[in-house]
Parts: sequence; structure tokens; C-alpha cells
Amino acid sequence: RTIVNNDSLWKALLQNLNRSYWHQIVTTTQVEDMMITFLKKDLQKIFDQYLRTTQVPVLAYNLKGGKLNYRWKNCVKGFNMPVKIKEGDKEIWLQPTEKWQQINYKRTDLDIDPNFYIGKEKLKSLKQ
Repeated sequence: RTIVNNDSLWKALLQNLNRSYWHQIVTTTQVEDMMITFLKKDLQKIFDQYLRTTQVPVLAYNLKGGKLNYRWKNCVKGFNMPVKIKEGDKEIWLQPTEKWQQINYKRTDLDIDPNFYIGKEKLKSLKQ
């Protein structure tokens, strides 16, 4: 729901699932496929991460000189879930991958939206 970031769209998805599969036994694949198609979002790696592994993805990050460097670790190959952070009153959507990325960020610690089931790890250097 947090990734969808649109309550009306989320409600419509749930209603569509209910209408389409009312009183039926469905497979995980059917639900995943409908969500991907309905939302027009590639959620496959997110499903793989949370439904097919026991690993909790970790957002590794480094803060130095007003720059935030970040990447996913402890995740399935190709994991690409966006994550929302805060900088003061402003919300920022990051698009982490397994490769380091960088943005300007003025805070001294990373404030991740608590609706995401992830870990975070502050690194002293990018070589860790």
C-alpha cells in the first residue's frame, strides 16, 4: 500500500481482486499477476523478496558532506523496491538498487518511513 502511494488506487485494486476471485481458491501467482497488471508496476522482485526468502532487505547508506549514498543489500538479485525517507517536512522517494546511488541530503541520520519492512545499516565507507 505504501509503494502504491494512492489510497484510491489501492482500494480499487482490492475491490478488483474481490470481484475477480469471489469465492474461489486462487494461487499466489494469480494474485501477483493481477496486482502487477492492475497497478502497472513491476512488483515481481518485491514479491520474490518478501514471499520467497526469509531475508529482510537492508538499505545500506553512508552520509558524508551533505550527500546520501545508498543501496540495497541482503536482497534477491534485481531487488528494486522504492523507499520513502524524510528530510525535514519533505518526503523523498528513493529508487535503490544493488548499486550505489547518491543524492544531496542535509540530515545527519536517515529517517525511513516506518511502513517499510526493511533494515538499515549506516556504513563508514562505501567499500563495506
